[in-house]
Amino acid sequence: MKLGSFAVPVCLLLFCWLTVGAGASVDNGIVNLYGLPLAWYAPSLATSGGYEIAIGPMLVDLAIYGLVACGLVWVVGRWLSLVGKARRISAWGLWIAAVVSVVFSFVVFSGDAHATWWRLNSGVPDNASRSYFVSVGIQPRPLLDRTK
Repeated sequence: MKLGSFAVPVCLLLFCWLTVGAGASVDNGIVNLYGLPLAWYAPSLATSGGYEIAIGPMLVDLAIYGLVACGLVWVVGRWLSLVGKARRISAWGLWIAAVVSVVFSFVVFSGDAHATWWRLNSGVPDNASRSYFVSVGIQPRPLLDRTK
């Protein structure tokens, strides 16, 4: 099994659809930061519907997702053996899903985004208390609304 034909689309799918969020308590409110292992996405303090994207941490996270995807594909490839047509159909299906997810992500994130190179301007101090949660979706949101 070719590692790249499966690992790259799995990496892109994981990156687009699965992340971890951290809810940080700031001034009696909660600010959510997203990214695994580094926070690269946060709601913007400048505009109500906007958000910030930190390019450096996003690229680091993408590289880590790539390593995880390579490991997953290697383990699954040793466990499940696809041959010929089934392998090609599976690879094409993963690639189509990955490309659609990346295009959809680009459309979602091209709205009111404020890009920074490394640090998010979220206003969250380093010593703020945080709670962590898993977020699934193209534009990460907390699974539960903890502000009510």
